Amino acid sequence: MLSVRGISKRYGARVALDAVSLDVFGREPCVVLGASGAGKSTLLRVIAGVERPDSGSIEMDGHTVTTMLPQHRPASLLPSGGALFPHLTAFENLAFPLRVNGASGSIRAQVIEIAEMLRLRDHLATPARLLSAGEQQRVALGRALLRSPRMLLLDEPAAHLDPPLRETVRKSILETARDRGVPMLYVTHDHEDAFAVADRIAVLIDGRIAQLDTARAVYDKPASVEVARFVGPLPMNLFARETEVLGIRAEHIMVVQGDADLQGTVIDSALIGASRVLSVQTNAGRARVVALGSTPPALGMTVGLRFAPEHVRRFDAVSGQAK
Repeated sequence: MLSVRGISKRYGARVALDAVSLDVFGREPCVVLGASGAGKSTLLRVIAGVERPDSGSIEMDGHTVTTMLPQHRPASLLPSGGALFPHLTAFENLAFPLRVNGASGSIRAQVIEIAEMLRLRDHLATPARLLSAGEQQRVALGRALLRSPRMLLLDEPAAHLDPPLRETVRKSILETARDRGVPMLYVTHDHEDAFAVADRIAVLIDGRIAQLDTARAVYDKPASVEVARFVGPLPMNLFARETEVLGIRAEHIMVVQGDADLQGTVIDSALIGASRVLSVQTNAGRARVVALGSTPPALGMTVGLRFAPEHVRRFDAVSGQAK
């Protein structure tokens, strides 16, 4: 188990982490989701011991490790970009932690097994510097897994992978974490990655955790306007009404004729994945709507918008917090 309590970190006047607290349990993939500069990588480096926090404490497996050197912590950090030995082959990079730790059994067999899983078998003889960015990332991931860590700290592990391989790598990470009972903290800016991997998501905004909850709750019931704006492939639609702000997802708005919550004009239409998403300009602001049916409304058409009432989220207009 990983327990982070009140971790803060400054670089001069800039606050990188602001009293961050979270727990990560065995066999649980927990994801920290945040934009570039939110403090995700700083959090991982502090947990791994590469950087020291200004305040707060860290426990791993019930032991305080806040001041412990990185090599003495029971965690394996996969930094963004991989940090390979460029002059060594992919095989030698993968085998390195096994040799350092005096692994039992055949090192070659263990390396080939992980290489097969990550589709690296044909690249084992290639020096790391000649591998593509995606291949380097996979080698770094394999090396982290071969350390047999009691905790995995992963910084954007699928960032340089094409979609089919990204899915394979995510599956391999999840299976490894769950089969070995290894707590896993996975940081990413990618919403698809976060929701594909996470049991729970910590939304990190400007160095602080704005919400920590199940993936479904973070999406359906954002704790604040700032979480609603950030989380999801499309930001939640937000409409100011007197003392509150109403929030609703694009897929929970219907285009109707007749009685409607809002009227507006279709100003844009785009295919996002398999869905046609309309932008509708209303008196309350712009709304994004997932259009159903084979013939969506044309640009310039006036349409009615009806909200699914059970999916409306209400926020205080002053604090921005959910009611």
